[in-house]
Order: sequence, then structure tokens, then C-alpha cells
Amino acid sequence: MQDEAVAHFVLVTGADAKTAEGLIEACNGDLESAIQLYFDTQAGSAHHSDEALARSLQQHTSSAQDGPSDLSAEIRAPIPIMKDTLYGEGAQHMLRHHSKSRISERSSAQDVNAFRDFQAEGRGPSGATSSSGLASLFKAPSALMFQGTIDEAKAKAVQEGKWLMVNVQSNSEFASHQLNRDTWSDPTVSSILLGSFVFWQVTDSSDMGSRFMTSYRIDSVTELPVTLILDPITGAKQRQFLGFIEPQRLAEDLVPFMDHDIHHPSAHKLATQHKRKQTQHQPPSKKVMTEEDELRMALAMSVEGISQPQASTSAPANVTAQAPAAASGPAPVPSSPAKASHNGMRERENASAIANGAAHQAPDEASVIADAKARLPSEPGSSDPNGCRIAIRLPSGDRLTRTFSKTDSVSALADYCMSEAPGAANRPFKLMQAFPGAPPLADSSQSLQAAGLAGGVIAFKWTD
Repeated sequence: MQDEAVAHFVLVTGADAKTAEGLIEACNGDLESAIQLYFDTQAGSAHHSDEALARSLQQHTSSAQDGPSDLSAEIRAPIPIMKDTLYGEGAQHMLRHHSKSRISERSSAQDVNAFRDFQAEGRGPSGATSSSGLASLFKAPSALMFQGTIDEAKAKAVQEGKWLMVNVQSNSEFASHQLNRDTWSDPTVSSILLGSFVFWQVTDSSDMGSRFMTSYRIDSVTELPVTLILDPITGAKQRQFLGFIEPQRLAEDLVPFMDHDIHHPSAHKLATQHKRKQTQHQPPSKKVMTEEDELRMALAMSVEGISQPQASTSAPANVTAQAPAAASGPAPVPSSPAKASHNGMRERENASAIANGAAHQAPDEASVIADAKARLPSEPGSSDPNGCRIAIRLPSGDRLTRTFSKTDSVSALADYCMSEAPGAANRPFKLMQAFPGAPPLADSSQSLQAAGLAGGVIAFKWTD
């Protein structure tokens, strides 16, 4: 314990160990009194002799034994009373405005940045350079974000006639940072958001984020990150995306909102049409059959198997010959065997002519598809830096997706549509970018990169 007190004394005062031991012993082991005594003895001069130190010790000891003397001289006078105004008129309004601005900043900013670059911040503006680290890859899309509250974002969207897109993120979910890196930074998605949406991004840990999640009943455990498309007038939810969204898929799903603004008469039907389309694409539920149903089906199939050969043996070979007659009208009743034979030959000739015509038309469409496939350039590999994925939205709502080279011509898109889109081989169509009022692609010899189509979404429309 003595060694610890000596070490602490030396650490505080900077004196040597011998002086520390002497003062601690003089103060009966009281470390605080020894330190105070040391500084009292050092106040008069920088260096004291042993004799002066001894006198100081003697005075300190005698004062401790005699008890306290008259301490009234050491008591300072009280602080005089003063009156003043801490804040004037309008200070309460300023305080409320300041608190609102702090809440707004807290709700709109990233409260925790998992990829913050402290080294770049330490360099300051003079030494800062373009960072290629994690902070720049996963940073929030500040150029797209609306800075303000959700009510202000709704008012802005109503004023500009745009839809409101809300992205609620969680810093603990990597999908949130992946959205910042891949989706919101995509040129096509960015241009769509700037043209047709007011984009509001918030974190779940902020005050505004927690209130928004409570209003729209968003589960912070299973539903983050979540992206919502809202009607800014009514606040109704039009579309919801959970987790990470591929840029191309998002761009395709946003096409209906680009074609219809919030004031369009059929704008309120977008959510209903989307739900109906999802229901149509769901596979039909399979009915579970009981043993009685299976037995009944087996008996029916066995009866059909027995009756089908009899029907085929009783029916003559003129079944195909009746098809044209039935198509043109009721079959004439022959008045004599010679006329019946002549009519039968005519019917067989008509049937063969129709079959030859169908056979003649089928190769035409097939040859168009074959020629289009032959003209298609080879699909680049996934590791090819020149490759770009292009999605084509059909009138039915389906999508065709293929990887092209950036140097391929625009005519390759038409060949791809003729070879894959149903009915495109013998029906005129046009291609255009998936933007409202976009003109058809006229220059078919232009490269995909020069036309600005690389990695984008193309709209397919019939011209007849």
C-alpha cells in the first residue's frame, strides 16, 4: 500500500520517491495531505533546502495538532445578487423552430453510416480526393432524395403531379446498402425517379422513420428494407417492394406509373390491376382427390378407352373431307352414285387445297423466325465487360430479357422480338424507350450504347 501511495504521489507531483516517502510519513500516511503539503512548500520557490522542508513539515504538524484556528478570514464574501434577462421576446418561437429543424435533420440523415470514411474526413477539404472506398459505393442517393418530412414530400409530389416513392432502410440489413449501391445509382432508375417521382428515404431508427412504419404497419424485423409507391393525395399504397430490387425489374415495374400521373383518370386502378395480374399469374390450385373420385375417374377412362376404337372403326375415311363442307355450309345431298362420287372427289380436293395452303403459310412464319434467329448476334458471357442486359416489355405485360453486346446494332432488338415475341413475325410493331412520349427507334444501324439503350428497358407496341 505504501508503494502504491508513493507511486501515485510521484505521478501527481513529479517529485522523486525519497521526497514522496518523507512527506507521506510526515502526514501519517494521508496521501492527499502529503500532496497538498508538497505544493504548499513549492509555492514559495522552485527549490527548497532540506532545512526549509523540515520547517514546513514542523509547521504542518503543529497546525494539525493544535486544531483549526480562526477560519473566518479565509471565508470569501458572497457573490452579489444580480438580475438579467436570459432571452427576450420571440425566443420560444426560435426554440421551437430549432427543435423542429433538429428533428428534420435527424429523420432525413443517416444516423449511423456503417461505411463511413473517417480517413477522408480527417484529410479535410484540402487533401480530399475522389474516394473509391466503401463509403462512396454505399452512400445514400442524396441527389435523388427529398430533404424534409413526409408531409412536405407529399405536398411537393402533389404540386408537381408526381408519385411519391418511400424507401425505409435499416443500417443492420445489407440489402439497404445494396439498394444504394446498385439500384438507386442505376442511370435508368435515376432518370425515372427524377422525372416521375418524389423520392423520400428514411431509416427505421430515426423519429420520422419509426412514425412512418407505425402508420403503414411495417414490421421492422421481417419487412426491411421496404420500398413503397404512394398516392400523395390520398396516401394510399399503390405498390410495395420488399428487400433488394434489381434495377431492371424496378424500371419495368415503374413503367405504368410513368404512363399515368397522379391526376390521370385511371391512376387509381394501377394497384388493382397489379393485384389482378398477380392473381392471373398464380398457378391454379390442385384439388385433392379422394379415393372415390380416383375410382370414378378410372372407370370413366376405361369406358372411353373401350368406346373410342368402335367409333373410329364405324366412321369412314371422309371425316377430313367433311371439315371444309361443314365450314362452308350444309353438305349437299347426292341425287345419284355418280354425283355422290364427284362431290366426294371435290370435297377431298378442297380439303387438300386448304391443307396445302396452311402448309404453305406455316413455313412463311417459321422462315421469318428462323431468319431472325440467324441474324441475332451471339449472346456475350457474364464476364464480358461489353455485355449489357436489356429488357423488352410486351403489350401483354410479359417481359423478354436478353444479354447483348454494347456494340450490337438496334436492329438486333427487332430480330430478337420477331424470334421470341408471339405474333411479331407476321405483324408490324415498333420499339421505343420506356418513357412517356418517347419516339420510336428510327436508326436501326446505331449501336445500343450510342442509342443509350444499354442496360435499359424497351417498350414493344403494335402499329396496326
